[in-house]
Amino acid sequence: MIGQKVCFFERLGSTNTFMKEHLKDYRDGDMVCAKRQTIGRGRRSNVWVSNPGDLHVSFIMDNKGDLYHFFEVILLVTNTLVKLLNKYNIDASIKYPNDIVVGKKKIGGILIERILGERDAFVVGVGLNVITTEFGQLSSIATSIKLEAGIDVDYRDVLFELINTFNTILTQKSCTLYEDYLAKSIVLNKEIIIEDTAYFVKDINLDGKLVLVHNGVETLKSMSDITLKELYE
Repeated sequence: MIGQKVCFFERLGSTNTFMKEHLKDYRDGDMVCAKRQTIGRGRRSNVWVSNPGDLHVSFIMDNKGDLYHFFEVILLVTNTLVKLLNKYNIDASIKYPNDIVVGKKKIGGILIERILGERDAFVVGVGLNVITTEFGQLSSIATSIKLEAGIDVDYRDVLFELINTFNTILTQKSCTLYEDYLAKSIVLNKEIIIEDTAYFVKDINLDGKLVLVHNGVETLKSMSDITLKELYE
């Protein structure tokens, strides 16, 4: 379970970085939440634009005995965010591997980092656009709860919903989460371009790899191999 302990901060550079630097102070399921994040990060060290009142939170998932593998954590968190947004009547989807989109606009992102050594754990960062309405040059590819639902929501209320939704989803079977993930994926049955070669996305396997077809030949690509930025265009 997550959320039994939540530490709130007015401002942090990155909730994930802070939690990793103070790992000994936090137990399984503990969370840190910042009203504003000044140097938020996404996959491939991309910058996550942050505004006060949006949701910036990280939590720890201990992984003693390899309880989870990386894609299982993605399944848990992406399904949580999709179901959370449904509570605000927002029909969200998943852009492989772990961006949350409404149509072709990004509303949330996830950064999962594995910690190994004296402690085996995942630090899971979630960024969700809650109240932002102006995204500047990113307006064509970004959106928020306020823009989509037309309501003002406090990020702490959204955090409360995230905690409850995640803890409910933890009780579901992995196969159910996998099926729900595929049902919400926007990449399945699409054509994508990798290094100037067109591939048809046939499936996402249980290890989280894309099953791609080119000229009748199947190949696998991992999430670290591709960006799929064209799906925002």
